[in-house]
Amino acid sequence: MSTREELYRKFGPMLLEALTMIIMSEVNVLRSWISDFKSEVATATSLADLQSRIASLPDTPDRTVQQLVDAIDTELSGLSKYDWMDS
Repeated sequence: MSTREELYRKFGPMLLEALTMIIMSEVNVLRSWISDFKSEVATATSLADLQSRIASLPDTPDRTVQQLVDAIDTELSGLSKYDWMDS
């Protein structure tokens, strides 16, 4: 059985890097939606126009646990081990 320290040395840095990339991607999705929202508000000519413009923006659905697991797996598969991890 591996110790906690051994597991961290084997997976920790890569897992942190993968999670960071996923968080950055999700933040960028939200930033894009906010930018689109602000653009729609700025170009609306009436309240009814604003309502229809906002309603036409894409939803940002909740993420499932499986989607998170898949995203972590995808990110990890694209990462290389650090040189010191093989020792």
